Amino acid sequence: MKTLLKQSFFVFIFIILFLGVGEFLRYILIDDTKSFTRIMFHELYTSKKNIDIAFVGSSHCMNSFIPSIIDKKLDSYSFNLGSSSQCLDGSYLMIQELCSFNKPKQIYLELYYGVANKEEYKSRKQMTNTYILSDYMKPSLRKIIYLLNASSKDYYDNSFILARRNWKKIFDFDYIFNLIKKKKIESYKNYQWNFKKQQADYVERGFVSYNMKGKNNFYWTKPRKDGAFKKAISLTEKNNWYKSLLQIINYCKNKNIKLTFVIAPEPEITIIKVKKYQKYHDFIKNIADKYDLDFLDFNFCNAKYFDTNNLNLFYDSQHLKRQGSEEFSNIFADFVIGKISREDLFYNTLEEKLNSEKPNVLGFAGPYENSKSKICEGYVVSNRDEKNIEYKIEMKPKEGKNRIIQDYSINNKFTFPIDEHGELTVHWRLISNKDKINVIVADY
Repeated sequence: MKTLLKQSFFVFIFIILFLGVGEFLRYILIDDTKSFTRIMFHELYTSKKNIDIAFVGSSHCMNSFIPSIIDKKLDSYSFNLGSSSQCLDGSYLMIQELCSFNKPKQIYLELYYGVANKEEYKSRKQMTNTYILSDYMKPSLRKIIYLLNASSKDYYDNSFILARRNWKKIFDFDYIFNLIKKKKIESYKNYQWNFKKQQADYVERGFVSYNMKGKNNFYWTKPRKDGAFKKAISLTEKNNWYKSLLQIINYCKNKNIKLTFVIAPEPEITIIKVKKYQKYHDFIKNIADKYDLDFLDFNFCNAKYFDTNNLNLFYDSQHLKRQGSEEFSNIFADFVIGKISREDLFYNTLEEKLNSEKPNVLGFAGPYENSKSKICEGYVVSNRDEKNIEYKIEMKPKEGKNRIIQDYSINNKFTFPIDEHGELTVHWRLISNKDKINVIVADY
């Protein structure tokens, strides 16, 4: 008996020392001074009020729903549990974590189409979106299960020993000294966001605001280089994301929590270039209908309430900036309290929405770089079928002669040298009205 107690004591001491050394190394090696989720989890765990409503999802959730605005109209206490690139296994974890410390009545699950991909959790190689959640969670069995299922065994050491991720800095004393200095600042110790002129600012209760103007004029959607990470929409029940979605549905049902699917708005040009968007919408709607859930897709929103062609509302080609977040949160709350009817707020299909608008060229998709052929590919994006509009395309490079890529044609695709920069001009006209010429100009 004494031997067993002695062995147990030494095991206990070993565990304490192991955890203590691990926390020390984490402190001197892991720079989390600009982590949104670190502050978000602190607010979640220290909340003195029960969280009635939660918004869960990726960055589209994180920077769209403003709890303070919504609570004023709904007479509730809400929290935004969004995070950058959050996948559905992460959303499932966040919902479980929420319910371990609160009794929510309503959860809005933001389902940005990027979650619907072929990625197998066990084949993940990019773990940032996993760690920005797990790193700040309290120890629990659900956290362990999440990390075990979130990747292959190759990543377990980084998952459970945080300092392992930055092991190369162990003898970089300048790095360690500067990091400790940053962590001794009062704002860090008190979980306060204290950074000026950043692209994004943590506000409160998980909401992150994009305050600055975007770096482009949105005529171009986000460029992608060769080999860049690109999630293709995959709509089958075999995908991991679908299985996680069912877990969320069943969990909320068992907890007697009202679950609503929601999609935050993006610029119309972005949605048009997502060729499978209507299929994705229909796929999610079918799931919602099957399980008797509500589904709100604000990309089908009537422009008189929220205009997704008003680029002043967006920070970039996907995310709302502060002005847009405020307008959206107000519209969202007005709909929830019944101030706006569903029939008035939403179109039934993307085609119905586009046809309600005047014909227009919105910008360009790409440019997509092809390093092998040394060219960039792009195409003109409009809110009409390609056969209804003709385009004349001109290039004015900063170096070299101006050139006409094509005279008026229904072809909307074009290319240019990968290292060329200049001004792109597109003249366009409806085939039904060739006398009226419209022009759109953008840098390339």
